[in-house]
Amino acid sequence: MTTQYPEMPKRLSAEPPWDFEFGLDLTKQPKWNIPEIVVIEAAIVGHPIKRTTNPHHPYTPDEIRKEAMECIDAGAATIHLHVRTAEGNVETDRDEYIKKLHLIIDPIREKYGYNVVIDGCDLLPTLEDEVALIETGLFELSPVNAFFRSPSKLLQAETRMMQENGVKPQIAIYADGDLDRAKKWLIDTNIVEKPLYWIYLPSYTTGGTPMPNEFAMIESLMWQVRRMREIDPASIIMVCSAGRASSYLSTMAMLMGLHVRVGMEDTIYRWPHKDDIIDSNAKVIAETVTIAKAIGRRPATANEHRALLGLSTR
Repeated sequence: MTTQYPEMPKRLSAEPPWDFEFGLDLTKQPKWNIPEIVVIEAAIVGHPIKRTTNPHHPYTPDEIRKEAMECIDAGAATIHLHVRTAEGNVETDRDEYIKKLHLIIDPIREKYGYNVVIDGCDLLPTLEDEVALIETGLFELSPVNAFFRSPSKLLQAETRMMQENGVKPQIAIYADGDLDRAKKWLIDTNIVEKPLYWIYLPSYTTGGTPMPNEFAMIESLMWQVRRMREIDPASIIMVCSAGRASSYLSTMAMLMGLHVRVGMEDTIYRWPHKDDIIDSNAKVIAETVTIAKAIGRRPATANEHRALLGLSTR
């Protein structure tokens, strides 16, 4: 005996438009608020990594300049620079630091003009030395480090000094406590000018946010970005470093609509699950550009990076 269900509707048509409540009309889903452009910055050479761990690490001004130019050609809008001694140690002599920077930057400006943003660390022994470096006009951006070794008055003085000389401070965050220090010392005091420009460097140094696996990477990145957005929803956020996680972290950051810094300063490894060593900054930039385009984002130009930060375009 067949049971009758007189109140049951007929089967829905296989053709749209469907009339059931939750629908399958994907055009009703809103577009995500992901910026089209992504700033891709190349970190050519850094403090802690030496040739004992990566034999391809550049030391001399000629080597650093060559790597930087290759990165610009590969699609980097911005270059982040340090200089080294012949032994690969941190250069602390102010005059030598500035001399070597000129050897790197002057030929870059001659070839590319202002189609690249120059960013560099101002980590010299005294504030007087730091002022002398910033006053050269070689840098357009420079990090101010809010980590536990930075006294509040020094951090505030560095930030004021950079802004007075037209250099945009990047608020450098290595771990959770750094965010709190930056908020109290720079933001609540109205010292740092908006838009706020954060640069997040997890797993970079002892005391930095650890990223030992994929779950730690995702959870800690989302936590930090949410806190920055709570401080100021219009914050500009760049993500970098993270040691082994670097290539995966930069991909995650671009998926979240953030900007990225990649290169030999931040890691020696190409991927977190393998021991392959980076042998070229430009290769990393090219791979990052490919990933950005694959997810529908376009590498920013130098002037687009400047406009994003409120800097004068060239």
